Amino acid sequence: MTTLESLLGSLTGPGTYITVPKDSVEPLDSNWIPAWFSVAPPGTIASYRYGHYNAYESATEYTVHYDKYAPQIDPMLHLLFDAHFIAPVCVIAIAASLYYVTMSKK
Repeated sequence: MTTLESLLGSLTGPGTYITVPKDSVEPLDSNWIPAWFSVAPPGTIASYRYGHYNAYESATEYTVHYDKYAPQIDPMLHLLFDAHFIAPVCVIAIAASLYYVTMSKK
């Protein structure tokens, strides 16, 4: 049986995904670290990181994608370029906080 890592060569850059049946690969080894925060697709039971790779585990398969910037190394660049759907939420939260602080001083 093969490892999930051996199949990652087909991920050529951000936005590329592979889906692999769990029964076709060995269990993930200790190099795959559980992600403490991840916006995962429905049906995900766990999310893992391995360098620039992010794997979503469902009951029957792993879906893996490549991030240009690993969040452990470059969290801000990851938010801007790989998790761009989260960036507007962060901007709104910061703007709302600044507005609240400014208005509470009046």
